Amino acid sequence: AARRAARAARFGSAMLSLASAKQLSSSSTQAVSMNEILSQAKKQQQQQQKKKHKKMVNNNNNNNKRKLPSTGAAARQWNGGVKRRQRGRAVAVAAAAPLKGRSQALEKEYYRLTSDAKAELVRPLEVLRKSLEMVKRKWLAAPDYDYARAQLKSIRQDLTVQHIDDDVFVLEVYQTHARIALEQEDIGEFSQCQSKLRDLYASGLTNGVEVEMEFVAYRVLHSLIRARANANGLQRIGMQPLQQLQRLKPEQRAHEFVQHARSVVMSVVD
Repeated sequence: AARRAARAARFGSAMLSLASAKQLSSSSTQAVSMNEILSQAKKQQQQQQKKKHKKMVNNNNNNNKRKLPSTGAAARQWNGGVKRRQRGRAVAVAAAAPLKGRSQALEKEYYRLTSDAKAELVRPLEVLRKSLEMVKRKWLAAPDYDYARAQLKSIRQDLTVQHIDDDVFVLEVYQTHARIALEQEDIGEFSQCQSKLRDLYASGLTNGVEVEMEFVAYRVLHSLIRARANANGLQRIGMQPLQQLQRLKPEQRAHEFVQHARSVVMSVVD
């Protein structure tokens, strides 16, 4: 009986209200058991907690609601914001659309972009074709690597900002730059061009088997150069170019250009 009385005390006012004369007046001879009182008090306490929680949630929701202006400049500003948010998806898609160049200049200095490219400073594809032919003619007439490198990098940049990577002309640009860089022993520029060419060939773009195999052979020899720069033993030197050879298709490994590259690798390893 003492334990039950202690449990009843923990429920406080809720239990006392249930144990009031109102609940006990139904029968003067029938006493309400302590278990019933405790059970009803517990239910009442749970209901009170639910009401308290619901009230707190409603208060938070009311605090989070914005009072929307109905008239005046504030209303126009808010409505404009809603419309801008509704148009947000379309604006994002439009912003991601590739740039269409409008410049007609054949020559253009190369500068690293620090902001979004401007259409009036970017040359379209038909102008870039003429620009590449001009660079080739000048290189054959009087080789100037600083000039040729700047012009070729500028052409590459204009292709990139316009998202042009599905035209055979892109292959021609990177192949031309790679050959000239290789002649001038500019391994850095050659590496950039070779990486791009590998991706373009992997996408299915090609301008002839012979040209593609030429650059596949360059890739094998280039891996030999990198391996020699990073390794000490001959066995480690041969590992990277041999892995390059293993990744090729059988018909690629059988091509004479690739066979020549393989013989160079084996002569160094052996």
